[in-house]
Amino acid sequence: MSSKPSKQDVLRATAATQLASKPIETSSHSIDELCYELSIHQVELEMQNEELRRTQLSLEKSHARYVNLYEFAPNGYLTLTREGRIKEINLTGASLLGLERNDLLNCCFSAFVIPEDADRWHLHFRDMLQSENENHYSELMLLRGRNAVFHAQLNGLLTATEDDIPTIRITLTDITERKQVEETLRDLSSHLTTAREDERTRIAREIHDELGSLLTVLKMDLSWLNKQLPADLSKCHEKAGVMNRHLDDAIQTVRKIIADLRPSILDHLGLLAAIDWKIDEFREQTGIQCVLTVPENNIVMDESRDIAVFRIMQEALTNIALHSGATKVILDVETGANCLMMKITDNGCGMTKAQIHKSGKYGILGMHERARHFGGEITIASNPGKGTILVLNMPLKLPQSGSCHD
Repeated sequence: MSSKPSKQDVLRATAATQLASKPIETSSHSIDELCYELSIHQVELEMQNEELRRTQLSLEKSHARYVNLYEFAPNGYLTLTREGRIKEINLTGASLLGLERNDLLNCCFSAFVIPEDADRWHLHFRDMLQSENENHYSELMLLRGRNAVFHAQLNGLLTATEDDIPTIRITLTDITERKQVEETLRDLSSHLTTAREDERTRIAREIHDELGSLLTVLKMDLSWLNKQLPADLSKCHEKAGVMNRHLDDAIQTVRKIIADLRPSILDHLGLLAAIDWKIDEFREQTGIQCVLTVPENNIVMDESRDIAVFRIMQEALTNIALHSGATKVILDVETGANCLMMKITDNGCGMTKAQIHKSGKYGILGMHERARHFGGEITIASNPGKGTILVLNMPLKLPQSGSCHD
């Protein structure tokens, strides 16, 4: 049984057939020219072959560099099908997920998402499928191997391959260390906030007990002295009256300082009374119309949560007064099963997303951190010219009782 001729044999036979069909001059002159032309062509072919060889070597080196960059990049790179299965993954990605690459291919990526983040992953995956060439960002907790977990940052993009088959390319980054640093900073921030509130309380009490008492005694002594003066000393009585008014102003100033440091109504009458008092003060100082809706029964929370909610409301009202140009503010407070919801709406100039997240917005950042410390969250919805809505959701009890969301 004869073997099948190779491609080179077929090509040679075809060339021989075409050559046989053409007359060839056999003069010595034509043979010399033909040999010379063949020699030139041979040299040209050798030069072209050398150039092709160098190009091939260069391409191989470039490919090797690309493979090294891809395989050993500091981030994991994955390609997912529309069904969410792993089609491609580099060595770094396989190492992050704690399995061999061959064991990961064709696996569902959702299998590596912890159950608590499953819904967030499905929403993220759905958003990627619905918008081509738009980058999507998410943070999830993923499994490494069978037992370990790590914080991961995912940047995903829906693209089409050469076969027009939609695929999702994902960059996977381990941000566990960053999250630990953030948690440490949050603990420090919480500690500083608590220390600041304790110091404010201490200073307010000292001012009340020392300076407040001293001013009260002075007012009583001045009143006694005024009564002892003869009636015909009109200038002395007039001066005593002026001094008495100055003392009244000083007492009011001290009360305002104490209230700004730590409103005593919060400790004595509770959160809702403190909110009502603050709204009245805000209305009087700014002239902005205010509408307040609160539950009939007082809200029972620990002292630190009361002050956190009050400070968040205070910061929100300060921002409205300074930046919004609003003429009306609506504040609603509601309670549910272990959850407090406070909604503050204004009809001011509003903000863009860039303005909301702009660096240096420490007031907004402070509100978020206060809420997060107690297992709550703040959402801000705003558009230029359409006002701003701030919503606080916070558990009434300890964070382990579970946070609440809209």
